This record gives sequence, C-alpha cells and structure tokens, in this order.
Amino acid sequence: MSAELPCLRTDLTDVAMKWISQVDITRIIAAIVTEDPAAAEAAVRDHVAGVVETLRTLEARQERAS
Repeated sequence: MSAELPCLRTDLTDVAMKWISQVDITRIIAAIVTEDPAAAEAAVRDHVAGVVETLRTLEARQERAS
C-alpha cells in the first residue's frame, strides 16, 4: 500500500466513515457485553476486513488518478 494513506481518507466523507465505524464498534461492544467471544471475534474480523478492503479500493482509485 501507498505510504500516503492519510490522504486516501479524503476520498470518503467523514460522515460515512464515522457511521461505518460506529456500526462496527457497536457490534464489537455488544458481543463483548453479552460475553460472546465468537461474535466478538467475527465482528472484529469483519471490521478489519472492511478497513483493508476500503484502503485497497482507495489506493487503486488514487493510482488510476495518477
């Protein structure tokens, strides 16, 4: 991935990023509070996979624009 990752964030609106993060974090916290380690692990894995996918997509867009 590019060393310029901070500038990739500008391609997403702050509102969308906050909403996505809030949904993910809510799932993680709910799983922890209900003492469901399998659900917590799945929620964290989904969150990380989504972040990686978003960064790869944004990097590809940035490379096409260059």
